[in-house]
Amino acid sequence: MATTFKDARNRTWDMALNINAFRRVRDRLEINLLDGQQAIDRLLNDPAMLVDTIFVIAMPQCETAGVTDEDFGEAMGGDAIDAATVAFLEAFVNFSPPAKRRALTKLLAKIRQLEAMRAQKAEQQVDAGVLDTLVEKELQQTDQRIQKILKSS
Repeated sequence: MATTFKDARNRTWDMALNINAFRRVRDRLEINLLDGQQAIDRLLNDPAMLVDTIFVIAMPQCETAGVTDEDFGEAMGGDAIDAATVAFLEAFVNFSPPAKRRALTKLLAKIRQLEAMRAQKAEQQVDAGVLDTLVEKELQQTDQRIQKILKSS
């Protein structure tokens, strides 16, 4: 599994997870990656914290390249965050003991499958005009509120 990613400035970073990286994250961000699923859930639901965590993991590389946390953050968006998330999760699986690694690999595959299904469903709803209907309904309600305000003035 690949544990490298490119940021928006085309710089390559390696998500090499080891005990020193875990310590840096714990000491600087007060996140214990050894909490496993709880820590991962927290990071996946907070993109800014995820990028901070990835920066701290890559800190030795960043120091060598002269990249500050602000420089790093500015190069993280959209595709870069997605690639970094995949690299981080795969590095986390690779770091895990062999007994857990197979289960985590399967879990990661299921998460990706679920995300793809969610994206497909959202796309289908947009294509089916669901958003158009919601927008039209909201516009009608707003128009009714405005008319009511104008009549009471």
